[in-house]
Amino acid sequence: MEHTFLKLFTGLTNCPDGEEEEAVRRDLKETYQSEKILEFYRDLQITPEQNMADVIITIANQVFSGLMVPYRCVDLADAMLRYWDLMSQMYPNLIVITAILIRERIPSPEQTLSELVRNTMDAPQQHKWQYNEFSRAMSIIPPSMFELFSVEKKSSGRNTFNIKTHYPELFGSILYAQGHAPFASHLTTACSYLSNQRFFEHCLPHSFVSGEPHSLKELEHFYLLERLFRLDLKQYIFQEYFLQLRKQEPTWSLSIEAVADILFHSPLVFFEMPEFIRDDIFAYVLCQPDLTLDQRAVFVYLMLQFEIYLVPVCTKILYGKLACYDPQTVLKQLESAAAELNFLDHYWLLPRAENVPNRKERTVYSKQFGCFSEPGQFDLSRRATRTECTLVTSPIPEGPEQSKRVYQQALRWVDPFYEFYK
Repeated sequence: MEHTFLKLFTGLTNCPDGEEEEAVRRDLKETYQSEKILEFYRDLQITPEQNMADVIITIANQVFSGLMVPYRCVDLADAMLRYWDLMSQMYPNLIVITAILIRERIPSPEQTLSELVRNTMDAPQQHKWQYNEFSRAMSIIPPSMFELFSVEKKSSGRNTFNIKTHYPELFGSILYAQGHAPFASHLTTACSYLSNQRFFEHCLPHSFVSGEPHSLKELEHFYLLERLFRLDLKQYIFQEYFLQLRKQEPTWSLSIEAVADILFHSPLVFFEMPEFIRDDIFAYVLCQPDLTLDQRAVFVYLMLQFEIYLVPVCTKILYGKLACYDPQTVLKQLESAAAELNFLDHYWLLPRAENVPNRKERTVYSKQFGCFSEPGQFDLSRRATRTECTLVTSPIPEGPEQSKRVYQQALRWVDPFYEFYK
């Protein structure tokens, strides 16, 4: 399943090996139509010997300078950006996404299911399972998981699966924990707070369990886990909003359906300042409702720009320039950049919610967050980064009319012809 992650995270298709730089140049020209960005990409020279942290900062600053803020909301956007440092959000995501794409260029070792079981038995979450349990789990998980982790079913024999993935620990953990997964066939399991928490804990990489410094590959593992399921952020939102703030009366609040829509498509996983979720998604009564609507819409607009412009363009530029070099060398440089920017330390990541809610609160969680789960299935397209065209033609997420108005206003800023598509 070549380039599964490439298609999922960047939208680059038909990108043969050895032609990545030209494919990115063509995509930048046709999809984004920015002469400034295209000229920057043409002139950019990168070698693995350069300080990759400096390269990433340079690319991110250049791409961010092309972000257009709606004229009537410039002051609101400036105020928000002073509080919410967008650049600090981009660096870890850009490093890890690029590492995933570069690692895909290395032939992944082929394993049978029994070899996968042997090689992942040391995972702290898996202490009792043997081959038979894993084999049964293979028949239960959604078929799209096979595509994501490059699993091929053979016609006969006990070891009927060939598994070719750079993340066997993550795949093995998903198999082990599938009974608690958000894609479990029963809605009461898929949307359960405790099941979500168990699944998340079972699938974490070693360093997240032990509290030790991370390797770059472990950050890739966590990125994939959170990008695919959003359980850390989902439980954080629940703790911050529904357990602490729901007694207040929201004005121009986004619906949970809209939040799920934004987060699943967004390439952002790593957040250094999670407080912005409470302050900018879930807002409370202000004396000027029109201003409040604009504030919420600016936040949604910025989140959507992360998805359709900021992170994809940065990733394509960096990947297009690095794909021609030895992938092992590039990965070492990316890990050095992550260390230089303090992303291998344990403390900076989005904290998991540790407070276990009571039964009544768990019931609220199940009802409110069902839109984050897909009982019995797993839709890869829901995780894929959208283009502007796909974004503006997608259905508006369900929810109160106020939420829809916020979302629609953001889409009008994304594309002035938004109403034409409707």
